Amino acid sequence: MTWIWPRAKGPSRCDIENQIIDKGESTSPSATDRRCGLIRPDPIAPLDHGLFQDWAAPDRVPPFFCLIHQFERSGTAGDGSRWSKGGVCRFLASHIEQDPAMPSSSDFPSLPVICITGASAGVGRATALAFAADRHASIGLIARSADALDEVKREVERLGGRALVLPLDVVDAGALEDAADRVEEVFGPIDVWINAAMVTVFGPVRSVTPEELKRVTEVTYLGSAYAIQTALRRMRKRDRGTILQVGSALAYRSIPLQSAYCGAKHAVQGFIDSLRSELLHEGSRIRLTAVHLPAVNTPQFEWARSHMRYRARPMGTVFQPEDIARAILHAAENPRREYWLGGPAMLAILGNLLAPGFIDRHLSATAIDGQLTDECEKPGRPDNLYHPVDGLHRARGRFGMPHNNLHLSASGGSARAIAMVAGVLLAGGLGYAMRNLALQARTGERRETASADPRRRQANIP
Repeated sequence: MTWIWPRAKGPSRCDIENQIIDKGESTSPSATDRRCGLIRPDPIAPLDHGLFQDWAAPDRVPPFFCLIHQFERSGTAGDGSRWSKGGVCRFLASHIEQDPAMPSSSDFPSLPVICITGASAGVGRATALAFAADRHASIGLIARSADALDEVKREVERLGGRALVLPLDVVDAGALEDAADRVEEVFGPIDVWINAAMVTVFGPVRSVTPEELKRVTEVTYLGSAYAIQTALRRMRKRDRGTILQVGSALAYRSIPLQSAYCGAKHAVQGFIDSLRSELLHEGSRIRLTAVHLPAVNTPQFEWARSHMRYRARPMGTVFQPEDIARAILHAAENPRREYWLGGPAMLAILGNLLAPGFIDRHLSATAIDGQLTDECEKPGRPDNLYHPVDGLHRARGRFGMPHNNLHLSASGGSARAIAMVAGVLLAGGLGYAMRNLALQARTGERRETASADPRRRQANIP
């Protein structure tokens, strides 16, 4: 039930940091780096170059694993933030029993060929690194920025994988076809296709222009649909393969200020549901899964177009893209209908199912300010709606601390079953309460009638 990341042999950075803490010495990055012989990456792009292995070699960059290692006691990071106890990232799934190592499904290839859209930054980039580190995968990297993809390619190769840079815009269906052909020509048949490309615009509906609405829909919805069709054309010939759509809780429960993005995610969900029924009708062995995310700390809050006065932020509990990437890797190897990642995503989806009116009012009171920081937005800053923004491509955004543990919630089917039971219980409770109220009302009427009859009889006596 608990997925703990594998550790390399030899003393790790985390072990050294624990020794430093035990000695009462400084745990600042510089002090630890001197003892480890490690080089920390630029603070603007924290830990992008070594996310998924417990590095011991002095020429490698400290991993994200160190941030979630379970310390004997809390330490303080160099920026003054606290590392919490028990920070091992756990993926709990009550609907399945898994070995702690979470083995891959029996038919999943040991050295898979993967295609990832949106691979230059955020969840897509972290996912590419996870597949490279854990599965030594051959990965087709798809995004608009060739320079950013070259960086990811170097990271993938350093982690033991292979990579092919495929700069394109996912709204170009022909370019996607050419990219898929190129991947299969170089690496062989595509085993897994992962859609993570998206763009968004922050602002009320009245502020979003028709051109912006069209662009968000083209990239987030049509780009995913085109990519799914591209993967499907190749997988149907072999009757095998996995298509994984990176979704969002917002595909079920829209929030204010992101109407274009929420609408596009709803559309993707509808497209996938239609395809799933078609595959079941055909008896196809192609596997289709959607992984719905909570709020994630990605660079989209740095470069998304905004009509707001203040800078945007992820709403609610924020999770890190490395955790999401691990869950995506697990979902690709163990595909189910859907995965809902984290408690906030499950609460949003089930809450909207059970009490949509209440959620409407709750979000109207909390979701506007909840998506904004106290920092003023910079007028005229570059955004990535039509063109990539140079210098900001990385896995993480600026909301890295505190680190929140990610729980792999029950799959969509299991969660909906829970919701159905809860709904039945709620309906039964309401029915019981209404029945009691009706009985009480009838009892009161009978009592009133009984008390009134003697008075009426007395009034009729001459």
